[in-house]
Amino acid sequence: MTGTAPLFELSGVHKSFGGVRALRGASLTLGAPGDVHALLGSNGCGKSTLLAVATGRLRPDRGELRIEGRPVVFGGPWDAIRYGIATVTQETTLAPDLTVAENILMGRLPRTGPRRIDWKAARASVATLLGELELDLSPDAVVRKLRPDQQQMVEIARALSARARILILDEATSALTDDEVSAVFSMVRATRRLGTATVFVSHRMDEIYELAEQVTILRDGQTISCRPVPGTPRSALVADMTGLPPAGRETAAGRTAPEGEPRLVIAGLSVGDEVAGAHLTVRPGEIVGLTGLSRSGAHRLLEAVYGAARADAGTVTLDGADLTNRGIKAAIAAGIGLVPADRKQHGLLLHMSIAHNLAMAATSAKARWRRPDPGGERDLVGRARDAGWRR
Repeated sequence: MTGTAPLFELSGVHKSFGGVRALRGASLTLGAPGDVHALLGSNGCGKSTLLAVATGRLRPDRGELRIEGRPVVFGGPWDAIRYGIATVTQETTLAPDLTVAENILMGRLPRTGPRRIDWKAARASVATLLGELELDLSPDAVVRKLRPDQQQMVEIARALSARARILILDEATSALTDDEVSAVFSMVRATRRLGTATVFVSHRMDEIYELAEQVTILRDGQTISCRPVPGTPRSALVADMTGLPPAGRETAAGRTAPEGEPRLVIAGLSVGDEVAGAHLTVRPGEIVGLTGLSRSGAHRLLEAVYGAARADAGTVTLDGADLTNRGIKAAIAAGIGLVPADRKQHGLLLHMSIAHNLAMAATSAKARWRRPDPGGERDLVGRARDAGWRR
């Protein structure tokens, strides 16, 4: 090991799953403690596979991992944790009915005896850590009552409490609003002062330019470039991700607005104390962005369109048919689908197969009682694959 060796380095990593080559000599380097390095690429480019190798969840077919210049082989995730590598994803792994202190010190609570936990020491330890990270949270707060960004902060604090030297944020901000993201970024900057390096994965360009100093771009399982973020135009990053020259891509300014009568019309919609008199129209082929600060009501508005929340006033119509308060079954039958903000809790049944999850929405609008249809489920999975979905 030399004094100039990178803190963490993956090089020449190959990984195949059957006949699918997920990684083809990919690489990723973290130079020094405190660095924030973005990992960028389109869906399916190999980011998740590369991070799985970095955290010991997958063994590469070929390639080398070095930490401070020393070759290392991970036998599993615990080896990565032992070397100080921790991961936070968009789906929290917290115990919602436990406190902040209990979650942060889970499995490592201090004891005064074989069967007695030293709660005073636990609270003091967590309070010190929260202070170092500039987090205004109580160690005794129940996690379920925290906002999504605060829960992500508890996840990060838990990783750092185990002396993480490298923090991997794998799309940890994808379900957060702008103000919630800003709060998480403030915490990441605090971790930099503690010497923790960060690998940051996001599809939002604004976040990359706000937080990262370097960016590695993957495409088709290969590392295409590693660039400094300051001074690099966004068009260059997008060109690396897509393989298309900047001049060959369509821009928003060059698009024409869709024509025709609106298909979806939301008029004067009010839902509890979160949405008041909302109006929205969507035409055929149109993509409409819906955004707002935390607790702005954007999520509740979509739930009302999908029939998952009851409107107090206003209407929701699709192709002239009134769907107001007709429920989820009517919305699905009309062709409306919803991907909720918390996919793990509200969008999937994790104990069931992919085929069952795909079939559930497709059949719920057709019959009151659903009978298993293995052939139909296989057909759904096949159509999903044909549409470009891969697993």
